[in-house]
Amino acid sequence: MCLILWVFFRNICIPLLCYECWLHLKYVPELADFDIAPKILTGLLTLLCFMHVYWLVLMSGILIKGLKSG
Repeated sequence: MCLILWVFFRNICIPLLCYECWLHLKYVPELADFDIAPKILTGLLTLLCFMHVYWLVLMSGILIKGLKSG
């Protein structure tokens, strides 16, 4: 159950959140000087999404290899 929830939240929910951040995250005009902060944080969130996909592929390979070899 833990692995299913990890896959769901890390590989489905966070990328959707990341996509929404790239499209709609903007500061109010009074804080326009700090508009680079959401872009940096969203970029880091995108990097984290790619890392989660890599970890999922890595764990799946380990699981498949373990099941085949016993």
